Amino acid sequence: MPNDAHLTLASMEKEGQLFSIVTQNVDRLHIKAGSVNVIEIHGNIWDVKCESCGKVEFREETSGIIKCSSCGEITRPDVVLFGESVRNIEEAFSIVRDSDNILLIGTSSVVYPAALLPYEGKESGANVIEINIAKTEFSNEADYFIKGKAAEILPKIYNNMKIL
Repeated sequence: MPNDAHLTLASMEKEGQLFSIVTQNVDRLHIKAGSVNVIEIHGNIWDVKCESCGKVEFREETSGIIKCSSCGEITRPDVVLFGESVRNIEEAFSIVRDSDNILLIGTSSVVYPAALLPYEGKESGANVIEINIAKTEFSNEADYFIKGKAAEILPKIYNNMKIL
């Protein structure tokens, strides 16, 4: 179930205050919250990919062997596993290079290549606001660090923006 952070980001996107979400999460909660422009660089758990023909499709089934609807072969969750390449990373880098502001939310900043994204944005002139429950390797580079849970912090920021 999407939390208040997911819902707030979706509201910000609808109002044109947020243009893209790049996420390592595989839970699809940003999309369930209503966000549209979501780049899931590690895939998502709700899609399955056929190991034989490569077809990717949404499946609500969450257990057991799921067979491909095209060729009948076994599928697997369409997520990036260790040793596999992340998805749409060049698009993610392009987005941060073109951003004026970046919200860096709830990341450890140690999973690469995603951990390079805020550095790339900063190098391209973006302001980076990190919201996290603990400081990360990037925190000293951030323009602002706000300590706390995103589900509590983001709605406060959003509600204050609306009264300005």
